[in-house]
Amino acid sequence: MIPARPTRRSAGTGLVCATRSDPQLFSFLGWVRLLEPVTPGELAAETGMPATTIRDHLRRLTERCHIARAPNPADGRSYLVKPMAQGRRVMDRGRPLVGAVFERVEPYLARPAAEYVERSRELGQALASARPTAERRHAALRSPARAARSSCGRPRSHARSRAC
Repeated sequence: MIPARPTRRSAGTGLVCATRSDPQLFSFLGWVRLLEPVTPGELAAETGMPATTIRDHLRRLTERCHIARAPNPADGRSYLVKPMAQGRRVMDRGRPLVGAVFERVEPYLARPAAEYVERSRELGQALASARPTAERRHAALRSPARAARSSCGRPRSHARSRAC
């Protein structure tokens, strides 16, 4: 009989065991905690995730009582999310595991891990600065030329008579 090879638990497996959450949701909850209170649109802009993925993650985190939703006083059509006590406990339990992963990987990096984290922050800030502001986006949406066109780019008179 051949003995079974010992298995190594991945960081994701350890994270699931320690936090009772999958790694994607744990990471997403980290974004919510970092940016709180935050709108789904802001989460999409910061993470680069599609709106449908944001919505699914928020639904799952709400079902698990990890986040709370509140009306957005600045925009009645949107809402704000922030971690609840249970979500904060999940993050607190997972933090040592994330630190352990950094420690395990750091010897293989050309620079200290902290430099990569700082460069990631700088990149995120640069991307945010390059992104059109909400005011400019809304102005573009209100422009007469855009209003005169259908979603497919044809003038509205053609869009009604033919399928796009």
